[in-house]
Amino acid sequence: MLSSSSVSVERVDLSRIDAKEWDAEAIRRGASMRSAFAHLKRVGLKHLWIGRPRIYEIRLGKDDRQVRIGHYTLVRRGKVAAFYDGLNLFSEHRNLWPQAMRAALTEAGPGDFEYGWQWSLEPPRDMELKAIAGVTVTSSRQILVQGVDFANWEDWDAYHRDISENIRRNAKKAERLHPDLAIVVIKGFAAVAHLPTLVAMRDALYRRKGLPFSPLRVLASHALSYVACPTQAMIALAIGSGRVLAIQNMIEFGDAHYNLDGAAANGPRGGAWHLQIAMLKRAYDRSPKGKYLLGYTDVPVVNQSAQGLLRSRRSLRATDWPTSLIQFRWAPRTSKPCEALHSEPMPSTAT
Repeated sequence: MLSSSSVSVERVDLSRIDAKEWDAEAIRRGASMRSAFAHLKRVGLKHLWIGRPRIYEIRLGKDDRQVRIGHYTLVRRGKVAAFYDGLNLFSEHRNLWPQAMRAALTEAGPGDFEYGWQWSLEPPRDMELKAIAGVTVTSSRQILVQGVDFANWEDWDAYHRDISENIRRNAKKAERLHPDLAIVVIKGFAAVAHLPTLVAMRDALYRRKGLPFSPLRVLASHALSYVACPTQAMIALAIGSGRVLAIQNMIEFGDAHYNLDGAAANGPRGGAWHLQIAMLKRAYDRSPKGKYLLGYTDVPVVNQSAQGLLRSRRSLRATDWPTSLIQFRWAPRTSKPCEALHSEPMPSTAT
């Protein structure tokens, strides 16, 4: 039997790994869209200022008895090393997270780190980090990732009956107002052509709400993402009466479906809800036990009933997954104090 004390990490070269095998294992480990093979291969192009990522396998055992139990990716943001998608371990080895983190920190060296991101379903890791010798948590932001967990319903009809009656009514209203109403999904590089529509509709939405929005910056960011990784690009549109009524920017990876952003046209309501239900049904058909992620919030559950966006997520019967965005410093106690505090976290070659 392998001892948990024999957890180690080793840097890997994606060019020597089969893409389908990598994605299959990443999905089994519960990794997010950030661990998709295509995403990791091109994330350096998407974020030109941080270069290439450093990708590591997490292994258990010694010498020729080692087995691969997980992976993680480190990127650099200035002097901070970020765990880009957390530590991803097979379910039967998730109890080894503290040992895997110690191995990862030992490999990286002393310095400042970040852990967690806004679409992660990983539980908060504050306590495990604080228990590691030499780790000092400098900040922690507690958030709730929200989305529909289809596993909570017997089938699609049961879920559809459970959502707010107002949502179903508004979706039907769109069908009455626009007899030619159609849902169009564009995947891959062709989705780039619809980014101006997405940004223009979001800009109009923010103007109506009196909120700041930078259309040129958002357009450039989306365009760079799509060009760098077209396999993750997906735009969904509700089209009726000769115009786009609603639009969504999405990514799918495994059984997770990410509704990254979107907007609805000004005017009679219904198009946005019709599109939302259609994309939920599409996700359910592909992953009956999967998750359709809607976003995140800092607002505690007890204070969400009166909030517009959060109330709409509640109407869709969203589940909350608590997670945290953590900043911490690691200074191994075997190092001299001054060296530990002032040494660089890792060579400047990660993304």
